[in-house]
Amino acid sequence: DDPQYCWFEMTVTNIDNGQADTYGFGRTHSFEKHQQFPMYVTGPYKIEMKGNLVKVDVTAAKRKP
Repeated sequence: DDPQYCWFEMTVTNIDNGQADTYGFGRTHSFEKHQQFPMYVTGPYKIEMKGNLVKVDVTAAKRKP
C-alpha cells in the first residue's frame, strides 16, 4: 500500500476532567511505527480510534511509581 494513504488517529479523553489528547500515525502525525504515550492522571478514559489501511496494536498498563 502507498504510505500516503495509511493513517491512524486515536483520541484519548479523561472522563473525569474532560482533557483530551490526540495521537496518531501518518497524515499530520509522525510516521514512527512504535509510539508510547504516558497518561499522568488516573481515572476512566474514553478512546476513539479511526484510520485507513492500518493495523493497530494498543497496550494499556498501569504505571508504577
